[in-house]
Amino acid sequence: MEVFLRGRQLPETWDEAREGIVPRIRPRIVHVCWPLRQELDGQRVPRLPVGELTEHLVIELAWPQEDAISAVLMEDLERWGVTPDDALDAAVTNLRARSEGPARWLGSEEFHGVWRSPWKDRFDASRILFTGGYGLPIKGPPVAVAPNDGCLLVAGADDETGLFNLGRAARREIDRSGSFLWLRPLRLEEQTWRHWLPAPDHGAFSPLKLLHAVNEQDDYERHGELLQRWIDRENGEIRVARVHALQDALGNTFTAAGWIAGSPVALAKTDAVLFEQDEEERVLVDFERVLEVLGDHLQERPEYPTRYVAPTFPEAWQMERLRAAGG
Repeated sequence: MEVFLRGRQLPETWDEAREGIVPRIRPRIVHVCWPLRQELDGQRVPRLPVGELTEHLVIELAWPQEDAISAVLMEDLERWGVTPDDALDAAVTNLRARSEGPARWLGSEEFHGVWRSPWKDRFDASRILFTGGYGLPIKGPPVAVAPNDGCLLVAGADDETGLFNLGRAARREIDRSGSFLWLRPLRLEEQTWRHWLPAPDHGAFSPLKLLHAVNEQDDYERHGELLQRWIDRENGEIRVARVHALQDALGNTFTAAGWIAGSPVALAKTDAVLFEQDEEERVLVDFERVLEVLGDHLQERPEYPTRYVAPTFPEAWQMERLRAAGG
């Protein structure tokens, strides 16, 4: 985000900007962490016009330059005399125009059933906004992930091999770069993108669940580090629980929040909770069962990403019930 704002050079008028702005898809967690980091560092937090694509993804407005991308701020729209909705309409129109031409989606011999976006112009992931279909020879509704700004990967929801390879292809991309944009798979349903995973007994569940878990862990860990800094600055006692992406003995991937006995805790809403009362015993319990056992002892916070706060570690009788639930 800092690079996105540094060296901003935007037009002075809407007539100049109208045909140049484009939409940019970003993880919602970026827009949660960035203001918190700015506040912690004593920096000003500019207002950004942001629209919601899904519960985990948002739409920004951007001004592309040859060697940089500048953020469009609310103060820019106010200076231009244009609303965020009208600016977004113009941005989508511009991106659609940039997408026309001879470029063709790229199939893969190694990852059969997976198609890769062809533009590589730093806005490939933003083409997720085009819900009219991609004209691809896929089976069923499109399912997509975006390992980076310049790579949108698509497979068909009814193609088990294609979905399995979608997970493999995304892993290849993030192994090369060491980072990612968003990995929670999206499925197009009735012209709306929704985060989606196939059923646990589906042949592609494992690689797609792994992508989902890696994304979830990264979101919570990035936010948790800043949240703990803020709590410590305010002399608070709450400890923000770490989040881990784990695999069981059968190779099934899941996320778990670690709850260590001691201070009050803020728990991420993960697949499971790993209780650690001492070094000799760890108890792993499904998150929904934790909610059932602990009830009002856990208070859900309204902020994103979802966390639950507990004032104390579970009492002995509660731990007995949790052990039984986790057994």
